[in-house]
Amino acid sequence: MNYSIYKLSFRSAVHFGSGRLSSGTDHFYADTLFSALCHEALKLYGENGAEKMYRLVKDGKLLLSDSMPYCGNELYIPKPIAVVDGKRQSDSSMKKKFKKLKYIPICDIDSYFSGSYVPSDSLDKLGKSHIKSCAAVKKDDDNEPFTVGAFTFSENCGLYFVLGTDSYETESIIDELMSSLSYTGIGGKVSAGMGGFAYTYENASAKLCSLLENNDSSVYMSLSVSMAADSELETVVEGASYELIKRSGFIASPNAESTQKKRDFYCFKGGSCFTGRFMGDVFDVSAGDSHPVYRYCVPMMIGIR
Repeated sequence: MNYSIYKLSFRSAVHFGSGRLSSGTDHFYADTLFSALCHEALKLYGENGAEKMYRLVKDGKLLLSDSMPYCGNELYIPKPIAVVDGKRQSDSSMKKKFKKLKYIPICDIDSYFSGSYVPSDSLDKLGKSHIKSCAAVKKDDDNEPFTVGAFTFSENCGLYFVLGTDSYETESIIDELMSSLSYTGIGGKVSAGMGGFAYTYENASAKLCSLLENNDSSVYMSLSVSMAADSELETVVEGASYELIKRSGFIASPNAESTQKKRDFYCFKGGSCFTGRFMGDVFDVSAGDSHPVYRYCVPMMIGIR
């Protein structure tokens, strides 16, 4: 599989949901990205476009990571959800720093597991959370004000994700969809001008590729939200260190007559660690609708130990 990096530079504030409109996070998950790409495919190509995206994943031709932060040329990955032996982590003066730590630079993954990594405050300059005031424009009525939890990235900072594809054809499909999505925006309240971005595309570094292609590891970490298929689950959780998060949301479809809620779904958070690789799946989270609603839960795994 070929791996590349999409670096997103946001034109305005973003809203990535965390359960309430008035709050938000500074990143989006792989399932959000997959849904957004499917929505663009639906707009550009009709029902066949969305089905094509589903088949690419099911056939092992497409992989997506969660979004992760970058500052300048430094790319970060989630802090592994795994027990690490090391004097620095056990020192009382460092415990608070490690507890607050969410991401580490890719280049420091080895020192993290050797116990020599020293947390820094480099991501403090990523951006700022704030409350954004908006107004819902209603026909023949007064505008209705509301507030949105927003995040604004600093200059030269933003989010990136890793794309895995089997061929140039698949790369071209995703790039066309990303071009369309950059104007639509990703996340919530795109109709209010949030979530639009410019992007650059580059090959994944040799270091990242070596981690992604490492099949001789005792610990594998997922860079995306994921969930094992029913046939895999018992084996996958054995010896694993993971965190579950609830994923929910609403169906964004031009064919839907009204706003419909997706079925709540629990999955492994990015950074969860396992003793082996697993396939995951794309799950149907429709609430008894006539057509499926897909939740992307396929892991993009790196061998880290």
